[in-house]
Amino acid sequence: MKSNIHEDLEESFRMKLSLTKVVNGCRLGKIKNLGKTGDHTMDIPGCLLYTKTGSAPHLTHHTLHNIHGVPAMAQLTLSSLAEHHEVLREYKEGVGKFIGMPESLLYCSLHDPVSPCPAGYVTNKSVSVWSVAGRVEMTVSKFMAIQQALQPDWFQCLSDGEVSCKE
Repeated sequence: MKSNIHEDLEESFRMKLSLTKVVNGCRLGKIKNLGKTGDHTMDIPGCLLYTKTGSAPHLTHHTLHNIHGVPAMAQLTLSSLAEHHEVLREYKEGVGKFIGMPESLLYCSLHDPVSPCPAGYVTNKSVSVWSVAGRVEMTVSKFMAIQQALQPDWFQCLSDGEVSCKE
């Protein structure tokens, strides 16, 4: 009996892709059951709210909450938050509540899309992310500890993204 309840709960919180139209391989629809509680929905193709260390540039929280049509998901970058993970680990309530966006869906990407990311700093045990203070070497265990402290709804898997080009 106990496992059936667990399976029902697990099933109710699974993301579901609902397509409304497909044209030449391009999909239009919604991703349902998003977030920790499973009550968020996101249109696809979608858009993310860009943030710099958890704040939308040039917008106060008050202004942000008064704007209609803000994307359902906010993007946080590991490169901007990696140095602060000890504080968030002690806080224990996740980055969403810490930055004043507890109801938002949060996606944690490895790199900031508006900042350059130098190549060539990958080893067989780590990937580098670049913070304002410089290079942060990211091992799998450190990456997972940071994600556990941040508690995002989605996160980008740790990967090097570099391609070998031999001429």
